[in-house]
Amino acid sequence: DGFEGNMIFTISDYNEEISSIVDGKKVDISLSFNVILNKPSISKKKVIHGSVSSYGTLTGNFSLSEFDNIIKNTQSDIILRLSRDLNSKI
Repeated sequence: DGFEGNMIFTISDYNEEISSIVDGKKVDISLSFNVILNKPSISKKKVIHGSVSSYGTLTGNFSLSEFDNIIKNTQSDIILRLSRDLNSKI
């Protein structure tokens, strides 16, 4: 049974914070979201609110490209968490 209707997806707060930790860096990413699912055929509307967060750390000697990879991996992880959260609520 597929979803037939429309969906409005809004990210209401995105925060990416880089901080220093002992011998390294930490990146914290969080976001809040709202989803409105509308099924016109049965006049049904569902609203989902949620938030997800993730973090990554890098210690020791590292290059800027390695740090960029930690940021990208953390961003990818937050999208995966968002997908799982949405799947569990739909």
